[in-house]
Formats: sequence, structure tokens, C-alpha cells
Amino acid sequence: MKINELAKLYDITAHTLRYYEKLGLITPDYDENGYRNYSYEHIEQLNTIRDLRYFDVSITEIADYLKQKEISKTKELLAFEIEALHQLISDSQKKNRTINRTCPVN
Repeated sequence: MKINELAKLYDITAHTLRYYEKLGLITPDYDENGYRNYSYEHIEQLNTIRDLRYFDVSITEIADYLKQKEISKTKELLAFEIEALHQLISDSQKKNRTINRTCPVN
């Protein structure tokens, strides 16, 4: 699959794919004309990157994860993100209570 096809499939830009390549997150194959070709393995890597970015995992952490790709590292990474989400929920609930106390809607 060519870079523009993959970018369209994932609704990202070709620039983003090149950036991921520059950082070593994904390493496409090149054909004899110098065009990037993405295999099923690259698509799996991109799925992992997309999923981790969805959870606000930093690019640096993703790069480290892809280098190690250990189940314990995955659990540690996701546990950290779960804790961050719990904190975000708690903060949002506090803000909601403050707003309701200050200016009740009902």
C-alpha cells in the first residue's frame, strides 16, 4: 500500500506518516523507484500508534513501547493512562460541583 492510500485509510496526512517514520515508529519498505510501501505489519504498527495516541500516550512513550513491546510495559502504560483518566474525571466532577453550587441551573 502506498503512503497516500494508507493516509486516506487512517484519515491522517502523508506528512504524519513521514513524521512517524522519521521518529522510527514505523519503517516502510521502499520499492525500486523509491516509493514507500506499507505491509500488513506496518498497518498493525499504525493501529497500535493510533490506539495509544487515542489514550493520549506521548510519541516518546509510544516509541519506547514499540522498541520493547513487552506485555508488562503495556500494562504499565495503560495503568498510567487509567490513573490519568481517573484524575481527569475527579477534576471534572469537582468543577461541576463548584459550578452547580455557585450558579444552580435548576
